[in-house]
Amino acid sequence: MSPADRILPPLFLLVLAAALSPGAAAQESPSPSTAQDGPSREEPLVVESDEMTIRDADQEAIYTGNVVATRGDMVLRARRVVVSYGEEGMRTIRAFGAPVTLDQGERHGEAEEALYDAREGTVLLTGSAYLEEGPNSLEGARIRYYLDEERTEVFSGEGEENGRARGVFQPGSEPGARESREQGGAPDDE
Repeated sequence: MSPADRILPPLFLLVLAAALSPGAAAQESPSPSTAQDGPSREEPLVVESDEMTIRDADQEAIYTGNVVATRGDMVLRARRVVVSYGEEGMRTIRAFGAPVTLDQGERHGEAEEALYDAREGTVLLTGSAYLEEGPNSLEGARIRYYLDEERTEVFSGEGEENGRARGVFQPGSEPGARESREQGGAPDDE
């Protein structure tokens, strides 16, 4: 696994998906406060927004205005979040903001938009996309993470002032380095 893939582990993104799961919203009540699916089943989900609309006929849940979704130590902030779902469950989660932010412990991510696509198994951050975990960071016009493959792609933005894809990986923070130091050995090469 590359250092880039360590920056955005699947749990971080699955918490995002679980935090706004329409199954939790639609099955509870018009103002959901808990979710029963996702990686943190014991943790209550709290979604706060200026407005919340669940439209079962359109298979859509819309959270608008200062959206803050919290589950455990994960906090998502956005201006607007639209969740589409169907018989098979959640299809997409699209978050819009200035920026959309996601924080969990020492992990921080932000972008102008975030899209979770359940069918594709991807999370796409667009518009000044930035991710960091501890001292390491990734940034670009777009960052796409493939959940099943644990693969990250960072794309530059054509014509943008800082249009290059960029990754910063600090010495000693590579995968395996921390565990090896704690055990008194040298970091593993990958």
